[in-house]
Amino acid sequence: MSGGETGTTDGTEENGAAAVDGNEHGNKHGDGNGERTAVPEPRDQEQECGSPEPGPVPDRVPVLRRLLRSRTARAVTAAGLVGALLGAGAVAWRTDALPLAGPAPCWDSLSDATVSGLFGDRRTEVEEQSLQADPRDGKSSYGQCRVTSYKNGLARRQMTVRVHRLDGLEGTDAHQWPREYLAAGLVALGDGLPGMTSSTRAWLALPQSCTGRDTFTGPTVVDVAMGRAGLEVSSEIDREDRAALTRAVVEAANGAIRELGCSGAYRAPRDLPSLVKQQDTRTDAFCGIKGLTLPAAYRKNLVRTRVGGDGGPARICEAGGRYTPRCG
Repeated sequence: MSGGETGTTDGTEENGAAAVDGNEHGNKHGDGNGERTAVPEPRDQEQECGSPEPGPVPDRVPVLRRLLRSRTARAVTAAGLVGALLGAGAVAWRTDALPLAGPAPCWDSLSDATVSGLFGDRRTEVEEQSLQADPRDGKSSYGQCRVTSYKNGLARRQMTVRVHRLDGLEGTDAHQWPREYLAAGLVALGDGLPGMTSSTRAWLALPQSCTGRDTFTGPTVVDVAMGRAGLEVSSEIDREDRAALTRAVVEAANGAIRELGCSGAYRAPRDLPSLVKQQDTRTDAFCGIKGLTLPAAYRKNLVRTRVGGDGGPARICEAGGRYTPRCG
């Protein structure tokens, strides 16, 4: 696995890095022939089974002032609904109980099209924690949002959005996070966006000019999880879920940027690379690296390879046997 430093590209509109049209960017990646998959319009369906030296962190808007001017807070208060303060700045509500001008989930960020693309027309419940300074150091921001859909009273799908700083000093997240968010099934978002996406996991680094960063800290990321990491159902469903999850991570990142009192916004990519497929291992160019020869002792077990993330923050190679886990 090789790649650049996570979050080293500041892709906000405030510096124009993410405003580059995909065709003009000239950095198309895919299944070997440069083919990319257009991000389709959301459709109701069901799946059952980086930047320059960090600038100064902008002054934080007082919590009370942000609460009073927040459309989320006003709507929940005015409606007098099932939304209830849960402590630690958290709030929960049912979206089918909100007024027409109610808030969008996850810091007033997720659009109706994105929610519909992920959950269809089912009833959804939102649990949202406000973004605030980590009490351990007073600097790092953290918060979480969870959206769950229900059918016949039973939970069916759930998406979790987190805003957190990766541990660049002690590496406390050096195993689980890379296993899920730096896997070969993820592709680069492209268009100058410092992040990656798949049908079950997506992440996007926030601009250092907004969050700050020093030698011993990692980037602050917004990551989105839905279902089991790496689950593959069918090409059609995987493409649709990946497109919806891509919109979700970009919208949630923009919501986090606003909540942190910063300006600028990411643009969603117009298209994405093709789904990452397994291929027969090339022993003379292992992991697609010319001149890297796979030793003979490993060739019996490492017969299939797939490489994801070309052109993005990280390039990931996965090698193993012929079995590929799939649902149903």
